[in-house]
Amino acid sequence: MSEANLNITELANLKREGATFAERKFDKPLDAVQTLKKRLRPIVMQQGAKETEWENVLYALIIAKEPKTELHVILSAMPFRHAIIDKLDVLNAMANLNYFSRLFKSTLSDVDTRLFPMLLEPKSEEDDIYVVINKTRDGWYCYNASKSEYETVEEGSEISFKESFFYLFKPYDDSKTTTSKFIRDITGYSWFGGVLSRFKGTFGQIFLIGLVLNIFALAPPIFIMMIYDRVLSSEAADTLFMLSSGMVMALYVEWLLRKLRSRSMSWLTARVDNIVGNKIFAHMLNLTPQYIENASLTGQIARIRTFESARDFFSGGVFLSAIEIPFTVLSLIIIYLVAGWLVIVPAGMACVMVVVFFILRRIQVLQIRKSAKASTVRQQFILETMESIATIKSNGMFDLWFQKFRQLSGRDATSHFRMQWLGSFAETLTQALSMIALILLIGYGTTLIWNGDMSTGGLVASMILIWRVLGPFQSLCLSIPRIEQLRSSVGQVNQIMELESEETIAQKVSKLPKIKGKITFENVSMRYSEDSNFVFKDLSFTLEAGQAMAITGPAGTGKSTLFKIIQGMYNINNGYVRIDDFDMRQLDVRDIRRQISYIPQIHDFYQGSIIDNIRISNPLATYEDVERALEFSGATEDIAALPNGMDTPLFVAGQRYMSPSFSFKLALCRMHVQEAPIVVIDELPNQFQEGDIGSLLYRSIDRLRGKRTLLFVTFRADYLALSDWILTLNLDRTYKLDPVDVLFE
Repeated sequence: MSEANLNITELANLKREGATFAERKFDKPLDAVQTLKKRLRPIVMQQGAKETEWENVLYALIIAKEPKTELHVILSAMPFRHAIIDKLDVLNAMANLNYFSRLFKSTLSDVDTRLFPMLLEPKSEEDDIYVVINKTRDGWYCYNASKSEYETVEEGSEISFKESFFYLFKPYDDSKTTTSKFIRDITGYSWFGGVLSRFKGTFGQIFLIGLVLNIFALAPPIFIMMIYDRVLSSEAADTLFMLSSGMVMALYVEWLLRKLRSRSMSWLTARVDNIVGNKIFAHMLNLTPQYIENASLTGQIARIRTFESARDFFSGGVFLSAIEIPFTVLSLIIIYLVAGWLVIVPAGMACVMVVVFFILRRIQVLQIRKSAKASTVRQQFILETMESIATIKSNGMFDLWFQKFRQLSGRDATSHFRMQWLGSFAETLTQALSMIALILLIGYGTTLIWNGDMSTGGLVASMILIWRVLGPFQSLCLSIPRIEQLRSSVGQVNQIMELESEETIAQKVSKLPKIKGKITFENVSMRYSEDSNFVFKDLSFTLEAGQAMAITGPAGTGKSTLFKIIQGMYNINNGYVRIDDFDMRQLDVRDIRRQISYIPQIHDFYQGSIIDNIRISNPLATYEDVERALEFSGATEDIAALPNGMDTPLFVAGQRYMSPSFSFKLALCRMHVQEAPIVVIDELPNQFQEGDIGSLLYRSIDRLRGKRTLLFVTFRADYLALSDWILTLNLDRTYKLDPVDVLFE
């Protein structure tokens, strides 16, 4: 059994001297802590990293909280390549293991025992750090992280009655979050609506600040009205001083409120952006690969950047205008109080702008969609050109291709021109309506002044307040493209998050502790989409555990697709795929993939050292495991020639240690270090069929034959002779399965 699939309990007991596979019992909890630390520390910490008591705390908490967690899950939650582990690293690791942490102050004797195990934080650096496990007759059973030992704290001891800080770790329940399907079915929210519902308090705070802010914003027009009606008419200088002092105070309060609202909106924007961005990225990683592979590179980038327009909405003027609209009622009330029925002018024009908004929105939405479609077609054409540029040049299609590009660019430019023209028209129209409203206000207000129904100050105040009434409506009319972009982005976010992830599927299916390697295809039919041809039609075969199957056939017959079906990366349309006689649709495909070693045609490597790239297939592989795998793959001498051996970065400025042959050797090393019960090897490039690389692959298959279930693509007779069965795929979707003895009679 691979250590990557062992849990803490199994690993600790297997490491005990004399322990057998059947004798998995704890002698001491400390055995598990020390074993876990010894196993993971060389992988997660830098060489020569300092051991700390917080590192001991982390391992003890994991043992206490998640003793049956698989090691690869723990490893993915741990900090990586740290020089030291501190309290923040502990809290982050527990969060990655789906535990909320909450700090509270109490005494050990007053803590409810149902909250154990928990962390007791010291008041000073001289005090010991304890992980309180449970309550016994003799006291509290704890792990002393400072001394690296378990001990019992007796009742009445100084620790038991001294007030201290405790960290409570509570399991995260996704079904109780506002974005979970269970809660959304109750509330009726979309996924994005569920995210925003978490910030009801913040929205309420922003709205309340807006209300108070708009009340204080009424001070300038009222101040000016008082100047005209009280100060200038009666020449009361003392009144001017009093009004000016009040005005200064009102402006200062308004400035403070705007600053507070700005901070609240900035925090809201950053928080929502962080939550949504992380959730989208994590959800896309958990989607069935078939969803991801069917989209282009630009489509994938667009999915990740989907929320940017929504983020800009919350941090921009459109959101401010939207929350200002309800407060225009305050301005209308003041206009009515100081100018009577003059309020009809701004109120009526606001209604006109609402009608204009819906008319313009209908027109602009159609144009926005046309423009987006034209841009998408143009971008796709550019990507096609970059991918096929050699073919275009070799066939003399440059002029034809350029003319096509000019046509698509012209259509795109025309669509954008019309969209920009509509935006300019909306701006001109709303400004004209605002000026008409102002002229009507002045004309009607002058009549009211002549009739003695309103003062001059009231007219001046109304002229200022009308902009506060019409401003938000005008801004909304000009923000129609931004609003539609937001609506589209939110729709795409909801659409992505509604796709069922492999993590969600795994909660409904079973998990095999260790597969043996038997593979069965029974009348399997599969096609990529409903309007495409079948890749397979009624394909059937059975490969027993430990047997080898060579797959052969011309290009386009589905050899690589067959391997992806075995890994659960593609869903079949009809039939059954079974692993160890279990239907794959009833199994956790993520766990199945961890037990399948796969060498693809194209080998992907990432930033990091050579050993980091090799450990992708088995994160718990030791240096000794990797060295042994490098020897099997023939890469020992290549590694020895590098500056820092296995710790040499694969990609550094000005250098790249990745020749095609070295790349294949590292891929072969990944296969050997994984020690998976099923090994799948895609077609070896023609240039490697002969020579050292071909010999390495041949020896690797020969070494694993009979020990692993093998599937590999080949056309060579010497490779075919290594198999038990030969599956021939044909372009007409017919298949031939022969035992190898028949072929070589």
